[in-house]
Amino acid sequence: MKEVLIIADSDPRKKVIGGVGIYSYNLAKYLTEKGFKVIFVGKKQEGEVINKLQNFDFIELNKRPNQSNYVFLKNLFKLAFKLKLNGTTVIHSQRPDWIVPFAKFPNRKIVTLHGSHLKNVYLKKGFVIGKIYSKLEKKGLEIADVVISVSEENTNYYKKIYENDKEVTKKFITIPIGIDLNKFQNIDKNKSRKQYGFKKSDKVVVYVGRLEKEKNLQILIRACHEAGVKLFIVGEGREEEYLKKFASSLNSQTIFHKSVNNEKIPNVLACGDIFALTSLHEGMPTVVIEALAAGLPVISTNVGDVHKIVINGKTGFIVNEQNITGKLKNLIKKCSGYRNNCIKISKTFSWDLVCDRIQKFY
Repeated sequence: MKEVLIIADSDPRKKVIGGVGIYSYNLAKYLTEKGFKVIFVGKKQEGEVINKLQNFDFIELNKRPNQSNYVFLKNLFKLAFKLKLNGTTVIHSQRPDWIVPFAKFPNRKIVTLHGSHLKNVYLKKGFVIGKIYSKLEKKGLEIADVVISVSEENTNYYKKIYENDKEVTKKFITIPIGIDLNKFQNIDKNKSRKQYGFKKSDKVVVYVGRLEKEKNLQILIRACHEAGVKLFIVGEGREEEYLKKFASSLNSQTIFHKSVNNEKIPNVLACGDIFALTSLHEGMPTVVIEALAAGLPVISTNVGDVHKIVINGKTGFIVNEQNITGKLKNLIKKCSGYRNNCIKISKTFSWDLVCDRIQKFY
């Protein structure tokens, strides 16, 4: 039986949130269904086990929920010191620095880039920590046999950074994120709205994701307030309290809800008329593809490869801080006319097709 070791900062057995968490869960699920043995190295999460996978082992590194990525990396080094793997086991890491502890392992190594984590480190941690991380990232990319980037924009970004290192740049391949399209069929919109406290007549913009600085959500809160529509924010993160206070200061119609398991995302999206993303940078956000699969037009900043699927006047609009309010007002009046185009374009992101491509590099 072929074996894959997946490294990610999540626990696919429990409530799955965030783009990387969802990607890792879907990858593990696909591989186990195809007869692979999966060893998943991840972080401790609160909550009960709700996802049961066959041929699946979980190695829990962090002993407490919400421990830092520094602790996770330190524990990866400890694990690598004592871990014994078959020579044919493939190591698939969801960040380049997490592959570094396995540098001396002879196994085939794959890294997936879910956007530029380096940008986030500089934004959140400052210059010194950013420089340290950049060295770890470079080392991880040098160690990897294959580097999978989830968007063409992200591939080009990294090729630019490492343009003088052909040994690194030749490893890059772009494989977009996939989703389970079947989950978005036959969802009862009225039932979902009732479940989450919305009326049939409400005009609702929905956002699902982490509440972090790079998501730039204060722009979305203000725009929805100015457009006179309700904003449904589903997620958790370090900016949560700040965003709640900001929304309250505007007296906006912003409803916050804790993060939900990936299986409930279709019902959450069904509450909305529009999905919105105001991030400063992304790769190819899973939730944008999911929103399109749910038939929702998307308002988004021009990040990653989003412009390839959010097509002005057909599946939504690419916006900036200056025009987002006007675009929301315009789109909310005729959003139902975008439904068929949105569903059609989402069908090119079937998870089975994506995983078939990933598996070829194992």
